[in-house]
This record gives sequence, structure tokens and C-alpha cells, in this order.
Amino acid sequence: MADEIKKISGCGDLIEVDINPSAHNKFLSFLDPGVTFNMTISANRLSISINDPIPALESILGVVREHNIKVDNIRLRKSSLEDIFISLTGRSLRE
Repeated sequence: MADEIKKISGCGDLIEVDINPSAHNKFLSFLDPGVTFNMTISANRLSISINDPIPALESILGVVREHNIKVDNIRLRKSSLEDIFISLTGRSLRE
């Protein structure tokens, strides 16, 4: 059932990039707009929902290397039902 909800919602896998907020603009300015199309920003984390994560990861890593941007962590994970809820409603379950 959960996989069906994920498929219907259009939410893809999540790439999470932990980066100092002072570097957000620099980092985002070099990324392909297709990568940042479905992105949320919270404090030091950029969360990107994307259906084909491998090319997006390659793009992100290329930007980090080429422009010497310090990233604390990069994660690729499957969207959870809570991620989908937030994507659809714009708020978390606790709000």
C-alpha cells in the first residue's frame, strides 16, 4: 500500500545535502534547474525529491568538486509516507 501511495503522489527518492546555510546560494547557483525543481530547504539541509537520482547525484557531486563547496553530508534515501504528506500538504504531521 505504501509503495502505491508513493507512486501515485509522484514523490521520488530523496537526496539530502547537509550544507552550511551561508553556502546555499553559491551551491544552488551552480546546480542544474532540473535537479532543484522539487526541493525544500530547512536550516542546513537541502532535500531534493527526484525520480532519477543517479544523474542528480552526479551533478551535485560535480558542483561540489568543481566549485570546492564544503558539504557535511549527502544521503540518498527512499521517500517515507511522512515525506509524501509534507510534499502534498506543505506541513509536517506535528504542525
